[in-house]
Amino acid sequence: MCVEYLHALVLIRLSRSDEAREVLRRCLNHYPRIARHILEDLPQPPSDGILGYVTYGSEYEGWLNAQEFGFLWRRNPVAMDVLRAEAKPFEERNWGRSAQGA
Repeated sequence: MCVEYLHALVLIRLSRSDEAREVLRRCLNHYPRIARHILEDLPQPPSDGILGYVTYGSEYEGWLNAQEFGFLWRRNPVAMDVLRAEAKPFEERNWGRSAQGA
């Protein structure tokens, strides 16, 4: 599902922002912390996984994914505006997952 953030970015670049917003809503329901780490310049959180695994939905997972592909979002101001707008409700909930994504 994390790769869906890239799917949304491609849709934005193809000027299909309505479709991108739908994809982003699904992403945000499951992985809001990825958006947080793309939008905010935050330090690396401690790893919370056991034996090198990454915990689903964790701050570390969000940071790790943002490290991998966040720069692609940051290079596109339109994409950042769309992400910021779609992520606003999650930011207001302190980046918690929705009831659908829990």
